[in-house]
Amino acid sequence: MFEGWRAAKTVLTARHLCATSNLVCRYVKTNHVSARDLTSLNAPKLTKHILLNKNDKRIWDKSYKSEYYGLEKLNTWSIISKREYQVMRHITGPAQPTMAILCVKYDPDGNQVRAMYRIVALGNLDTNPWSKANCFTPVLSQMELRLLLSIAVKNKVIPQIGDVSQAFCQSYLPPEEKYVLQPPPGCFLTPKDHYLLLQKTLYGLKRSPRHWYELAKKTLLTIGLKQK
Repeated sequence: MFEGWRAAKTVLTARHLCATSNLVCRYVKTNHVSARDLTSLNAPKLTKHILLNKNDKRIWDKSYKSEYYGLEKLNTWSIISKREYQVMRHITGPAQPTMAILCVKYDPDGNQVRAMYRIVALGNLDTNPWSKANCFTPVLSQMELRLLLSIAVKNKVIPQIGDVSQAFCQSYLPPEEKYVLQPPPGCFLTPKDHYLLLQKTLYGLKRSPRHWYELAKKTLLTIGLKQK
């Protein structure tokens, strides 16, 4: 981000800025599940939770529940029975598999701070023939970022950035996009022989970034900003 602004040895990374500086970032309080008490830093598969010691199982179970119930709270999906799925299968196509990705997050000093789960759809198995135009999402370039920072410096204001929790799960799916998902292997929260009928987008779907961009753009336009 700042290469050339300082000598190479003092170039600040975004992670270091987030932890130590108020020039670009500020702290945001979250309800992340702490990983500080984990006895093993090897992230297990969801199907292997039963093999963990009591302490680590409690932490990883809590992390998975936080992700699963967080998505439910956002109305990301509704749970349907196998019979309901069979009735609508000619519309939705076969139920797509999902997976639960997990990892241990570290702070800039190398200390484990977060036990994180992310439920994702296997978008590579999406049978819809989406084109690149259907999925394209504009992103901020380094040149535009430098321009914004230079304007901030000129006007002596403090830039701020933010992180939207579960950003790709905020947008409702259009009526013509219907997905039924299989729960992640080893999921102990979805009833047996039940499926997830998506109401909103989910990480892993090919068009989730596009839907998030359209929602963010619409929101920014409603508060008076103009797109050029």
